[in-house]
Amino acid sequence: MSNLDDELSRLAKQYGAGEFKAAAKKAVSRATTKGRRGRPPHDDAETLRPQTEHDAMLWAMGQDPKAYASDHAVAEDFASIQSGHSPDATKRRIRRKLSNARLMSALRYLSDLANARQVIEHYAPPFHKIEERATALGVHLSPSADDDELATCLAECARRALES
Repeated sequence: MSNLDDELSRLAKQYGAGEFKAAAKKAVSRATTKGRRGRPPHDDAETLRPQTEHDAMLWAMGQDPKAYASDHAVAEDFASIQSGHSPDATKRRIRRKLSNARLMSALRYLSDLANARQVIEHYAPPFHKIEERATALGVHLSPSADDDELATCLAECARRALES
């Protein structure tokens, strides 16, 4: 024990009593503190997105998403697809997350959808305006155009507008 006492005295004299005391407290704290117990947090929002979208659409149509599929049923389906380490633990985790925030997630999805729609309606010209502009530039756009065809048409219109 004498060696330890001598070493501690030497360090206290070398670095000063205050700095030595702070370093000793920090070292003891670090040595005695255990890491966080349990499973690390896992973000399931992306994997639950299809369920969230479905719940949002049901809620928007005036139906109760939980009447369609209970939290337990959704957790069972999720655990059968992505069980992870333990299917039972996965079911409990998903059921807990759904019971805490299922409706809020659906409402947040609807809010994001509404905001995106407002941005599109504000900045993107209506379809008939795009069709008129495309015709004026000599680009054909069918009335039943899908998103890819519309994007191609817009790109072609932009290219031709820059050329003229």
